[in-house]
Amino acid sequence: MATAGSGEGDGTTSGGRDDDSQRRQTVRRFMGFERDFCNGGRGQRDGTFELGLFTTSTGSQNHYLGIWYKKISPGTVVWVGNRANPIIGNNGVLKLTQQGDLVLLDHNISTIVWYSKSINSTPNEVQNPAAQLLDNGNFVVRNNSGDNIGEFLWQSFDYPFDTLLPGMKLGWDLRTGLNRFLSAQKSIKDVSSSDYALGVNVEGVAQLVLWKGKEIQYRAGSWNGLRFTGTPQLNPNPIFTFNFTYNLDEVYYSYELCNDSVVTELVVNQSGLIHRLTWNDRNRAWILFFVLPSDQCDTFNLCGSHGSCNMDYSPICQCLEGFAPKNARDWSTMDWSGGCVRRTPLECQSGEGFRKYDRIKLPDTRYAMLNASMSFRECEAECSMNCSCTAYAVADIREGSGCLRWFGDLVDMRKLNDNGQEIYIRMAASDLAVEMNCIPKSGNTEEDPKGDIELPIFDFATIATATNNFTFGNKIGEGGFGPVYKGKLCDGLEIAVKRLSRNSHQGLNEFKNEVVKAIDLRVPKKLQHRNLVKLLGCCIQGFFTSSSSRNVVDLRAWKLWRDGNPIELIEESIASSCVPSEVLRCIHVALLCVQHYPDVRPSMPLVSLMLISEATRLPTPKAPGFVRRNLHLTDSSSSFQEIVTTNEMTISLLEPR
Repeated sequence: MATAGSGEGDGTTSGGRDDDSQRRQTVRRFMGFERDFCNGGRGQRDGTFELGLFTTSTGSQNHYLGIWYKKISPGTVVWVGNRANPIIGNNGVLKLTQQGDLVLLDHNISTIVWYSKSINSTPNEVQNPAAQLLDNGNFVVRNNSGDNIGEFLWQSFDYPFDTLLPGMKLGWDLRTGLNRFLSAQKSIKDVSSSDYALGVNVEGVAQLVLWKGKEIQYRAGSWNGLRFTGTPQLNPNPIFTFNFTYNLDEVYYSYELCNDSVVTELVVNQSGLIHRLTWNDRNRAWILFFVLPSDQCDTFNLCGSHGSCNMDYSPICQCLEGFAPKNARDWSTMDWSGGCVRRTPLECQSGEGFRKYDRIKLPDTRYAMLNASMSFRECEAECSMNCSCTAYAVADIREGSGCLRWFGDLVDMRKLNDNGQEIYIRMAASDLAVEMNCIPKSGNTEEDPKGDIELPIFDFATIATATNNFTFGNKIGEGGFGPVYKGKLCDGLEIAVKRLSRNSHQGLNEFKNEVVKAIDLRVPKKLQHRNLVKLLGCCIQGFFTSSSSRNVVDLRAWKLWRDGNPIELIEESIASSCVPSEVLRCIHVALLCVQHYPDVRPSMPLVSLMLISEATRLPTPKAPGFVRRNLHLTDSSSSFQEIVTTNEMTISLLEPR
């Protein structure tokens, strides 16, 4: 038993940590215990920390069992036992029972003010328990004899105050259900728990979260192997190392000192701010290392679902591309809570794909799933096959491995200038077409050695979208070889499109000749006239008749492969009975067999080897012949002559002024 009282030499000391100096100011009277709990030792007397009773202000009768820094910053408490139930008066008794429990009694030794309860052992495992304040600030009860000597039966590190010290764990012991979290004090004079708490949320995929009551105020995000996705300021430094452990037994954040002479701590204050502080012995003051939340964009879900916050923009909330404000009037008044909705709803149809966003704080992971062993390509395929999967991202950016998948709305995203991540968000086919077709398919302006024309190539869907699918209302004239349409690209550029008629009887060579002539006129010094327009590019794309089912399937397979969605070729009726990796390999090999140049196609023996041996590394397929150019037909290719009938060729030009 140890008795606490106001012995000779006790007095008042000021100092600490308030909101203005990043430390709260307190006035406390410290009263030490008569002896250590470990065989009468004096271990804590010469250490960094001290255990005893304290008050929060001069004249206060409320006393608390606590631990504070002894040699630096007198008055800075790092742990409190009876924070919700103070001892009234300046005397109290702390007792260690034979069962290994600590009991704090009032000055009359009649009322239990606070007690600990060992959860790591059964009564039969407790042997001659002893209590001790360790040099790292951990107050422990452990066995002092027997087979389990030294084993902790209870420790203050499992029941934090508002401060995380080096070596402490912030998070869950999933085996026992123990949740270690920081809880801010209500005020400078009231150390009882406020509504602010910092801990690890294990719903969905674990992430570091700051709550106010039951509402999330700030989300540091999930762990990406280097840091939490929403804390770009958490970088390697000479003061401390940090880590996040995530397995079947435990989920927790912790840090260790690089130099034992440095004093640093993580604190949640009464204003709901997370401070990383380092002690400056020369100035006898705490220095702010960083603070979270750091700006307005750190406010949880500020921009609503599918909104992204960017401090460089005004207003700071913007809808993701392909989304629009759910309530435009609210957004105009800077009320972004309603979030954004899709311009084109998802319908789980062929052609849906994923748009990449970079330098992003990844969304809330409470409705996400983690597969740490999955590769990036497997992650992409898994999300593609599941219509409920709205986004995916790499889980561990160190090696580009692991898979995070989201299901439902995406919330609490922001643009980061440093240390952001890439995320791939599912989009409707029409939204992807607009994005992909704003630029030519190829920016190469050098003539291809195989005879390809020296001009950027546009995708046919770009031209169709720009001309409203070649509607009559967009037709502005007609020449000898076909009609001319007006159009507008998605970037606003107005164009004129000359479309080769099916009945023109013009082939690829004639088309190329016309393009070459137009190229010669592109140079202003050669010829300038107000009725001449600049040639932007062309589109050469084959048309197939209804009898060309094989080529249509080939073309669809190439498009899906190019878009990263080859798994969509699998019929729903057999999807559950096949192995996706085997199907993807078959598609891969098939595309290798229909490449444009015969000399790069695999031989049949090699095809057989590719199909039966997963150890064989497959090269990346190049575009099939029916995509690259019109097939050159010979007398011996009669079977192809029935399939390929005509070509659709389009030249895109700026509309004359």
